[in-house]
Amino acid sequence: MKTKLILYFTLILLVIFYLLSFLNFDEKKYNKYVETAFLNSKYLNTIDEITIKKNNDEFSLLKKNNVWIGKKYNNEFPVEQKFVEKSLNNLIKIRKMYKISDNINTYSSFNLDSSSCFEILCKNSDKICTQFYVGKSDFSNSKRFVLTSKSTVVFKTEANFEDLLQLETRFWNDPYIIPQNLYETSENVIQKISASTKNKSVSFNNKEVYSADFKLLELRHGEITSETCNNQTELLMNVEYSNGKVLVLKFVPYTQDSYVIFYTDDKSWKYSAFVSSWTYNRILETCGLNKE
Repeated sequence: MKTKLILYFTLILLVIFYLLSFLNFDEKKYNKYVETAFLNSKYLNTIDEITIKKNNDEFSLLKKNNVWIGKKYNNEFPVEQKFVEKSLNNLIKIRKMYKISDNINTYSSFNLDSSSCFEILCKNSDKICTQFYVGKSDFSNSKRFVLTSKSTVVFKTEANFEDLLQLETRFWNDPYIIPQNLYETSENVIQKISASTKNKSVSFNNKEVYSADFKLLELRHGEITSETCNNQTELLMNVEYSNGKVLVLKFVPYTQDSYVIFYTDDKSWKYSAFVSSWTYNRILETCGLNKE
C-alpha cells in the first residue's frame, strides 16, 4: 500500500513537472516585449484632433481656441476637458507591449480585422502623430490586443486607454445645463444669469450664482441631439461669461415628458440637448419661476 502511494505521488509530480515545462516555454515566448508609448510625449501639447472609429461609427475631439470640443455627425458640443487630458496622458505612458503574433491571418481572432477593431488617430496641424488599432480584451479583461500603423505585429498591453474606445456622445459631453467647459478656464466664470418665462423674469449676479444655495449649476441635461423643434420657447435663459460672451438657452417642449435645450452664442457654439420635464421643473423651482 505504501509503495503504491509513493508511486502515485511520483507519477503526479512527473505530470506536474511535465505541464510546467510547457508553461515555462509559453511564458518565455510571452515575455518578449518592447517598452514604448502610443504617443511620443513631444507631441502631447500639439495634438488638436483625436478620431475614434469603429466600422461606420466615428467620433472626433477637436481643439479650437485651446478648448476641446466633441463632434459626431454634424453636432459640435462641449466636452469634459479633464477626460480628454486624461486620455492623452495615458497615451504617452511608457508601457510593455508583449509580442503575440506577426501572422496577419490571425488578426480576426484578436478582433483586429477592419470590421471589428477600433481605430485611434491623433494628429496635429502638420501630421498624424499616432495611429493604432485596438482589438478584444484578453481573458483577464486587464489587457487589450493592439496593432500599430508601423508594424504588422499583434501586441498585448495594459488596457488603460479604454476612454478612447468610447463613441457615445454622453460619455464625453459636458453634462450640465449650464455648461462648464465652453471656454478656457479663466474665461469660463459666470458673471450673470437671466431667465424668463412669459409671466416672469429673474436674474442672478456672480455672487448669487456661485452661492451654496443656488443649485442650478448642478443640474444636468440628457443626450446631445440634432432634433429640430418648432414649438414655442417656454423658458429663455442668458448666461453672461467673464470673456464678454453670452450663451443663450431656449427651452422648447418636445414630448409630454421632455424638452430640447437649444444653445447658441455669438460665434462659437450652436448645439442642442434633451432634458427631462422633471429637470425642467427643477430649473423653474431653483430660479423661482414656478411661482407667479
